[in-house]
Amino acid sequence: MMKKLLLLSFFCAGVSQAQVTRPETIGLNTYHFDAGSSLSYRAISLPAVSSYAGPVLSASANALTFSGTPFTPSALAQAGSPYFALVMTGPQAGRSMLVTANSNNSVTLDVTDNTSTSFALNTSYRSIAPGDLIRVFAGDTLSSFFGNSASTLSLVQGGATAGAADTVSIYNQAAKKFDTYFFNTTAGQWRKNGSSANANGVVLYPEAAMGILRRAGRPVAVGGISGTVATTPPWTRLNGFTLIYTSSRFPVDMTLGDLTALNITPGSTTPPADTLSIYNSASSKWISYYLNGTTWLQYKVAGSKNSTPVPAGSAIAILKRAAANNVGPSQPLPYAFIPELPYTLDGE
Repeated sequence: MMKKLLLLSFFCAGVSQAQVTRPETIGLNTYHFDAGSSLSYRAISLPAVSSYAGPVLSASANALTFSGTPFTPSALAQAGSPYFALVMTGPQAGRSMLVTANSNNSVTLDVTDNTSTSFALNTSYRSIAPGDLIRVFAGDTLSSFFGNSASTLSLVQGGATAGAADTVSIYNQAAKKFDTYFFNTTAGQWRKNGSSANANGVVLYPEAAMGILRRAGRPVAVGGISGTVATTPPWTRLNGFTLIYTSSRFPVDMTLGDLTALNITPGSTTPPADTLSIYNSASSKWISYYLNGTTWLQYKVAGSKNSTPVPAGSAIAILKRAAANNVGPSQPLPYAFIPELPYTLDGE
């Protein structure tokens, strides 16, 4: 059994009394790791309960302004304590971005979406408009999610070297490769393999996919993450000629056939069709599929793959082969929900 069960806090540090008072639907994603040696990719789904929600007054290329004074200046952009802003309504609904600075009534955001290119908040054909609803929530880092000492580590164990420790791999979009991290028990901190720099504050992006390698002899570990169940389809930047590692995004089991609304270019074969890959823990392999109209197929394997399971929290990879207009999947919600009602905020 794991040593720590992470539960995300409703009231987050650094936010004033302008808090959400409307009840939210809470879900739980559970991750199970067998004993022994296993390379298991798990999706980090952090739909944290919001610490603030409110309508936008105005949007610039990379900043949003709100009414009143809902924030403590600079409190949402502290090293080691990341915050994200999630767009809930409008043409950029489902997009979550890292807060890089904030005043008492505004947030400045990383509009690269952790990729190599920017997409402005006020882009003419898809601009965030006054009245669009935004949620602000606390994110996680390597140390806050997995633990910041040998005695508080959950899911993984540390070691003096990466070869002796369990490792966490996070995809680096700029370098087009996975960066590997481990908890260095000699230094008492997280480090990137091959570096002596403190990596405790490395940010874990919401809904990103990561790889966890556990060494032989590790016990069974089970962990869960609770948070607000998504009430808007997610946005993922799918620029052309880009490989994106993400997750299935929703806390319910689905099939490939449920994913036909993704913004993926179909084709009679791949290439030129885009591909969607799902990590199969049983075979320790990524299995790639492409869409032929409304039917998912596997390269050189006969028959429809529409019934292929996509368990909740699955890690997936999307490869775009042609230029795309900075848009993300338009996958509808796989469950029914009560539409968003106007939020009531204390102090407003």
